Amino acid sequence: MRVAGAFHSVVRLGKLFPSSKPQKPMQQSNKPPLPATPVDLGDGLRLRFAAPEDFDALVDYIKRVPEYDSPVDSVVEWAHELMSGRHPTTRAGDFTVVEDTRTGKIVSSLCLIPQTWSYGGIPFGCGRIEHVATDPAYRRRGLVRAQMDLIHGLSASKGDLMQSITGIPWYYRQFGYAYAMDLYCGRRVRAPMPEPQHTPRYRVRPLRNSDHGFVRSVYEHAAQRQPFSVVRSDAHWEWEFSGRSPTSEVYRPWLIIEDMAQTPVGYLQHHPLAVKPDPWRLEVRQCALAAGVSHLNVVPELPPALALYVKALRAAEGVAESAQPGEIAFTLGRENPVYAGLSDALKSHSWGYAWYIRIPNLAAFLRHVRPALESHLRGTPAEGYTGTLTLDFFRGGLRLAFEEGRIVDVATLSHSEVDPSDAAFPDLTFLELLGGRRTYAQIKESDPDCRASDRAQALLAALFPPFTGNLWHSD
Repeated sequence: MRVAGAFHSVVRLGKLFPSSKPQKPMQQSNKPPLPATPVDLGDGLRLRFAAPEDFDALVDYIKRVPEYDSPVDSVVEWAHELMSGRHPTTRAGDFTVVEDTRTGKIVSSLCLIPQTWSYGGIPFGCGRIEHVATDPAYRRRGLVRAQMDLIHGLSASKGDLMQSITGIPWYYRQFGYAYAMDLYCGRRVRAPMPEPQHTPRYRVRPLRNSDHGFVRSVYEHAAQRQPFSVVRSDAHWEWEFSGRSPTSEVYRPWLIIEDMAQTPVGYLQHHPLAVKPDPWRLEVRQCALAAGVSHLNVVPELPPALALYVKALRAAEGVAESAQPGEIAFTLGRENPVYAGLSDALKSHSWGYAWYIRIPNLAAFLRHVRPALESHLRGTPAEGYTGTLTLDFFRGGLRLAFEEGRIVDVATLSHSEVDPSDAAFPDLTFLELLGGRRTYAQIKESDPDCRASDRAQALLAALFPPFTGNLWHSD
């Protein structure tokens, strides 16, 4: 979601690497308290958490803000889903609003969508920030900055170790975020109608209630291939399958891939199709096959099967059959097993964007995911390592201590404690390594002040593998 107008006033950056002694991962008992509100911002503006009765005022506000990418009605419906109490994790109180007390109108807002992500199979809380916008008449007053401070406090009170956002270029860097994970990368493929003599082996059909368990098992199997994934509860799965309104901005239809004996072999989820454009374009956001099913057998059948699916959608709405081959965009990450089954003659790269990621206490995060990091060392030159790895972030740093391949301590260092260091990462570039978007060599190529010894490079390469897949986030 876009934010309305990036302002360029001086802001107070959050501390990514606070100087403190090593501590145990956050437990329920020591979460920080919920930040106090309302907050007087001056000039008649007041910041507070929203309540269910604010929905009508929020709708009026959304309709006044011209910066949203999507049709207003779909954005309103998504906001209603998040505020209604029906969403599995988000409530009205997860929105912040700035109201002008002189008019009673909301003039800026954003929200937190709490969710559980996983790193190497270890779950952790991640607060996804969305619906960020400001009325044009109230921009350049630091209203988003004030709300980000408040929402970061709300996220911390829930025990989150990370915050994330899919936002406009550069803007969220000023709040301690870095482009740390890929977003919407993929492949495009032309999808002509099947030849008359073609005998299909696989087809697609709409999801049925009886398919829910199958989809969940396939998703969980596919998620094991990548470092980061999103963990969904039973309630969240039910919401994904049948809770959303078809008019919501984040509604995504499901399709089951099955063989001609009607045995499910996989699933896909796509962005709703506007059937009238010619040629048409279908965006596939999720696609996974069951364990033991060959991508080389199934995937070549998907473009013609989806062309038939689109033909049926167009016919149902009285739209003539497309005269030109359509296009399917598989936005499944930089790398995905699906791509192996796509014809080189038909496909092209589709480079996307990136996730903004913020980790307010990096030492706490690394301690929390320590078992995953230790497992990454196995089978590498760093297996069984005993020693230290000191990282310099120029305004502070970290020291990881190892004993026979186990991480026994992660200590936050002040600027004076870092020297000598084994590696150095300027600004927030270390988050790109941790998030898997760039390797050390790639960061070094663009940032000459990034450096690492040979030993450190071996450790870093083992500890933080690339993440070139697709993170199916919660909306």
